[in-house]
Amino acid sequence: MNNEEFQQIVLEKLSSFDNQFKNIDNQFKNIDNQFKNIDNQFKNIDNQFKNLNAEVKTIKTEIKNLNAEVKTIKTEIKNLKNQVKDNTSQIQNLSEHVRLIESQTKENTQILQALMHSSEMNKAVQDKMAIDVARIQGDVIQIKSDVLAIRKDLSMVETITANNYSDIAKLKAIS
Repeated sequence: MNNEEFQQIVLEKLSSFDNQFKNIDNQFKNIDNQFKNIDNQFKNIDNQFKNLNAEVKTIKTEIKNLNAEVKTIKTEIKNLKNQVKDNTSQIQNLSEHVRLIESQTKENTQILQALMHSSEMNKAVQDKMAIDVARIQGDVIQIKSDVLAIRKDLSMVETITANNYSDIAKLKAIS
């Protein structure tokens, strides 16, 4: 083997190494893009949780307001009953008021039933969210596992690259 043939072989090997390094660099870029996508997904999840927390706070406030209204209605009913006992001369007028109160009570019962239904629907939504969160947690665990595997592969690639650099140095030393 003459010097020109040896140089040609070394150039071919160096070209091969260069292509391998380019492939490794592209793989690192792909990994970086995957991490950016994962970060964006976590940001989206955080925003969704913030929105859900705001909605839950609004619902709690509405329920507190409804409870206050129910307490007010109950107080009004008690007052009306006391007036019936104290004012026997106004029984006819009070009976009309009682009819109105019964109507209001039926309406309130319907409202309460609607609220109970709404509460059950909210519970179903919360249960679905809990299931979704559990699924997302599973996905995150899988992603962590995948990232760990990628890190191990990257470490192996770095080791192989270092060995290749050593071989190149030896080849240079020979020539």
